[in-house]
Amino acid sequence: TPKETLPAEWTGHRTNPNSLLLTRCRFGESARVRSVAEARRFLFKEIRRHGGPIRFTAHFPFHVSPIIPWTETCRVALELCEKAELRFNDQPIDLTDAEAVDGLEMVAIEIPELRLGENELTLRGVVSNAWDFEAPRITGDFHLSTADNMAFIIEFSSQTITPGAWCERGMPFYAGGVRYHADIHDRALASDERVVLEMPGLVGAAIVRVNGVETGHIFAPPYRSNLTRAWKADHNQIEIEVLNTLRNQFGPHYVSQPDHRTWYAREHYEGKAGEPLQFAREGLLEAPVVRIETTG
Repeated sequence: TPKETLPAEWTGHRTNPNSLLLTRCRFGESARVRSVAEARRFLFKEIRRHGGPIRFTAHFPFHVSPIIPWTETCRVALELCEKAELRFNDQPIDLTDAEAVDGLEMVAIEIPELRLGENELTLRGVVSNAWDFEAPRITGDFHLSTADNMAFIIEFSSQTITPGAWCERGMPFYAGGVRYHADIHDRALASDERVVLEMPGLVGAAIVRVNGVETGHIFAPPYRSNLTRAWKADHNQIEIEVLNTLRNQFGPHYVSQPDHRTWYAREHYEGKAGEPLQFAREGLLEAPVVRIETTG
């Protein structure tokens, strides 16, 4: 039986670097900006017209907020094509330093310091299959802002993450975990009491820990965890590690239905450069509740 709700202030931090997917590009000297889907269609026509592999140069622009001086180190992760060459803000990047990304056909490599305002990643190479042309991603300790879900601005990372959809907390492309913490002091339990954690806003999976002791792996309703066995009378630190899916990192980004998962039908990845991206609302959408209940 519910008896008392304990006050708790939840703040969190990412367990992985944030990610910006570079979904728009232009080819060669052309000023036309294409989505990656439009770029694939262009490459497909060129490959067919030439009757085989073609050499291309693709420029991926992105913006860094000029408000706060940028000091963080970032990396780029991408799939390399044949005879690949990579430049960042017109500086060549040595691809011999690239590291394989676990579980993916991608490599990651550190890039030179970002500059305030406009930045540009340039990829040159040879492609024989248009579907081998993929959007690169910039990763690092930053958060993103956007007014239209089309243009995304890299900004200095916020120190804490509060409950809410991750796509609305500066992490629209993020895949990984966020560890939320709350401290509760001076609440001993009587012999007929138990303490439970309720997470009605959980969209994903969660590992719950109290004072370093795991009390539950939560991935289905009713999204509750019994904290009693790890509870202390004087001070308790509750940790909820929330994990999401790959949907927002890899797409599809042109359908709004959250049940359309990553690597769904190809047509769900088709979109134009002027079309807003759609994101699934994942994470811890509302603050969890800590309750004292009577067991009788």
